Amino acid sequence: MAEERIVREVRAALEKDTRINLHRYPITATLQSGDLILAGEVEDITAKKRSLLAASETQGVRRIVDRLTVAPAEKMGDAEIRDHVGKVLLEEAALERCIIRHSFTGQVKTVREALSEPTGYIVIEVKDGVVTLNGEVPSLTHKRLAGVLAWWVPGTRDVINGLEEGDQAFFHSIVTWEEQLLRKAGGDGQRPPSARRKTARRKTSAKAKSQ
Repeated sequence: MAEERIVREVRAALEKDTRINLHRYPITATLQSGDLILAGEVEDITAKKRSLLAASETQGVRRIVDRLTVAPAEKMGDAEIRDHVGKVLLEEAALERCIIRHSFTGQVKTVREALSEPTGYIVIEVKDGVVTLNGEVPSLTHKRLAGVLAWWVPGTRDVINGLEEGDQAFFHSIVTWEEQLLRKAGGDGQRPPSARRKTARRKTSAKAKSQ
């Protein structure tokens, strides 16, 4: 069958690349609904990238579901990883105008407000060593920078970079809405970022229609 051939060729491509080291770090390759799923722990980020590249170059592979994680250079708990990621983002001058937040146990805590007029926000969440970055930043360069910084933390096993390139007018509408909420609540106003985004979009849309 075609599916069996594709899986067989993917495994052969992974075996051929000595930098992937399948014997020490096994990778499973399976096809599900036409998608190739790669899963397992690899030695480092280079092995992860080469595994994805080798699979993508195999004839018949249309889409890859990446479930590969990297063996941590240093064992850390999720809270420690979250703190380290937050620290490296805080120390990066290019992100000084971004609000930095931590997400844990269903709550979102602001670690730092922007040092001047905000141009974005980053929410850090860590589960089982996998760092997820959500929010909005000014540009693709800022998004990539945040992702690279998260990878530099020794305990990180994977980075899911969900940051979006922000529309400044839209971002400021979020900030304005949030400030109003905090004033009304008289506290932290623990509302999830997704809810804030949807509300801001509805307000922006209503304003546009009224004009």
